Amino acid sequence: MYFVCALVRHGSSMLYSSCSGAIAPYPRKEFHMSEEIVAVKKSVSTSEIGIYCSVKGDDRQTKALVYNAINSPDERISDHINETLSVTDVVWEPVELVNEETGEYEVAPRTVLITADGKSYQAVSRGIFNAVQKLIAVFGEPTWADPIPVVVRQITTGKFKTNTLEVVL
Repeated sequence: MYFVCALVRHGSSMLYSSCSGAIAPYPRKEFHMSEEIVAVKKSVSTSEIGIYCSVKGDDRQTKALVYNAINSPDERISDHINETLSVTDVVWEPVELVNEETGEYEVAPRTVLITADGKSYQAVSRGIFNAVQKLIAVFGEPTWADPIPVVVRQITTGKFKTNTLEVVL
């Protein structure tokens, strides 16, 4: 069984949601697996962030891994700058943050990387979110049986710093 969840938002409106293998906190609409995979492989803008989880399995241990990764990840990605993580699975979801300059709520991507040893690493970062989308576009849909080794990098873009991932051999 796949834990594939998709929730597509446009601004504050939910367009559709789907979740197989787990309980969805949003109204469900069933999709064929091929449609869900196509939806994930398309580039997702941060204004249309959906919930996605690549972990496969329906046993209690796998469900616990998914729940714990989503609910309380083990580490922050930003605490591992210049370190290598062996990624096998990913989860992302939209979170609302208050813009400190405007006081308005903005949607940002929260990405969780799950490594071969079962540890989870999270970031609320457009850079990490974009890097994961590129990993999927190049390496295909997770779960990656052969973990992808990535180094967490911090780069400067204009006057801001952001985190990204670099694949290593």
